[in-house]
Order: sequence, then structure tokens, then C-alpha cells
Amino acid sequence: MAEKIYREMTETACKDLLVYPKRNLEWKLKNRIKKSLGMEYETRDPVNWPCGLMAAGLSDMAERLSAEEKDGVVKALSAFYDRWIEEDHPLQSLEDTLSGTALLWLYGESGETRYRRGAHRMVKYLLDHERDEEGSLPYRPKQKNGYVLSDMLGMVCPFLTRYAKMAKEDPAGAEWDPHTMKSARELACTQIDNFFRYGIDEESGLPFHGYVTSSGKKLGITGWGRAVGWVLSGLSSVLENSGKNSPEYERFRKYYEELTGRIWEYQYEDGLFGWQLTKYENEKEKPHADTSATAMILNAVCIAERALERRDPAVEERIGRGIDGLKKQIRGGRVMNASAECLDIGVHPQIYGAYPWSLGPSLSLFANAERNEK
Repeated sequence: MAEKIYREMTETACKDLLVYPKRNLEWKLKNRIKKSLGMEYETRDPVNWPCGLMAAGLSDMAERLSAEEKDGVVKALSAFYDRWIEEDHPLQSLEDTLSGTALLWLYGESGETRYRRGAHRMVKYLLDHERDEEGSLPYRPKQKNGYVLSDMLGMVCPFLTRYAKMAKEDPAGAEWDPHTMKSARELACTQIDNFFRYGIDEESGLPFHGYVTSSGKKLGITGWGRAVGWVLSGLSSVLENSGKNSPEYERFRKYYEELTGRIWEYQYEDGLFGWQLTKYENEKEKPHADTSATAMILNAVCIAERALERRDPAVEERIGRGIDGLKKQIRGGRVMNASAECLDIGVHPQIYGAYPWSLGPSLSLFANAERNEK
């Protein structure tokens, strides 16, 4: 049964990777009118963050597929990245670098230099990106509001830390600039350190959506489910890719244990987490379960536990319960009951469906949990 579910999810992600987001004719006409009138309009972004999550999920799942199925994943990812490379499409925001993790995996599989050059291009974009006075990366620098968001940690840090690691262990033996490698790792560590300094609620121990360094202002609600997932994703990537001998390892291990020590009380009996991790008095107040937050949180925990080289039966039970809960939400290769995209700080539409941000992290979770069992 599990194999059928994984196969269907993989096939769905491979197809969606090249067509998301689908836009109807009405949307295209409205967007064209906005452009002609000089209004703000949406430009095409071939390496957008939802696709980045699906690409990451596919690269994780590929390692446990048959040779034929893995080849299908490689072909889908190649088509996805070749389109971006051939069009020489500019990177539009921090979000695009989330696609860098699977790009590095694809380079490792293929040895194709165009993928390594693509990764160099992404890391240069991040190293040249505007920073605030503490070295944090503002999410939308053109808005001049100084907002540093939790999303950024899960989009930027996994790529930066994997880039730094691959620079040491290039499978093709190519030479990477050691200064760039060091700068990439340091930039990732700075984002984590600053978020735990400025973006965590002292009372609950849970993250805000973000913060502003200059004013100390906290942004959004505490315990937004995906914010917890984004923060843990960035944190676990440093633990995974830096190693026990790195200077930041012990500090980041403590961050991880502090945060995970706060989240388990919010896991529901069916293994899922709500769209917001918060206490409630009765079932009416209980936050709606969110498969995207659940998959992101538990996948990051899987990665961190493996990096810490430990097998905690209590944690493994929680992960297993979460996986069982997620599998009950899968229909035709899609993971249902994910909360819709956050529209702004504190604006979380209570609309639930199947989205790339539940599909991609679920693929990663299933693959990483299985890997941890070996």
C-alpha cells in the first residue's frame, strides 16, 4: 500500500513541477492589463518556492525508488531546471533559492556542469542580497520594511548549508571557491542565530512569523504551524550539513532541543499539527489540522534526529503517528487538508486543500523517516 501511495505522489509531483502555477485565461488577461497600465503585475517565476518544495521532495524520495522510477524523477528535475537555465531567467526573490537543494542533488546525480553553475548563480544571489544591521536577510527588500520572516530560514539555509558541504565533497571532483563555501555556511548560521535571538516568543518558546531587527518589532502570530516548520527546516539543515565538529553544532543542538521541547504538546492524537500551535479550551477552538505544517515539522525532526545520531523511541512514535495521520489524508497522489497560502503577516485564510507545500514535504518526510529506520 505504501509503495502505491509513494508512486502516485511521485508521479503527481513530477507532472506538477512543470506546470505550477496553472493560470487561466481570465488571470492572464487581467495581468496583461495591469502591465499595460503600469500597475504591479505578476511575472513568471520558473523556480518558485512551491516547485522548490516539490523538487526537494522528489530528490529525497528518488533515493528509495526503483532504478526506472528514479530515472523518471531525474528527467523531470532536469526538464524543470533546464528550462530556467536555458531561459536565463532572473532570480526574483529569496524564495527561488529553495529550488537550490534539489538542483545540487541533480548535479550530484548527473555531474552536469550547468547544474553546478546554476547553484553558483543562486549562492551569489544570496551573498549579494541586502542585509540588515545584524546580517539578516529581509524577505522583500524593495518594500523597505525590514521584515525578516521565518519562511526565509527554510528556503535559504538548506541550500546554503548543502552548497557548503558539496563544495567539500564534489562528486565530480570539481574545484569550488573556499571563500564562497565559508561565506555560504556563515550566512546560513547568521539567519538561525538572529531568528532565535529576535523571532522567538519568550513565553511560549514558539516562533513569531518574523521580526524587524531595528525596532525589535515581532511580526504575526506565535506558533503558526508552517513558521515552526520553516524554522526547524533551516535549523535541521545546519545540523545535517555542518557536522559535529563545527563551531555552531552545540549551539544549534540546543536551539533544536528548546524548540522541539515546546511543540509536542500541540500534536493531536491523530498525529497531525494544527495550522497554529496554540492551546484551546474545547473542540470548537481547536485549530484546524494542517498537513503542510505537520509534514514540514516532522521532516525537519527526522533530519535533525539523524544528524544528532540518536534514536529516541518517544520521538519516533510521534513521527510514526504523524505519518499515519498524513497517509489518511492522501487522495490520488495529493495530500489534502493543507492550509492555503499565507496572504500577508497575520493573514491566514482558513481554506484547506491539496497544495505543493503539503505534497513536497510529505515526500521528504516519508523518505527521511524510512532512511532513519535503516
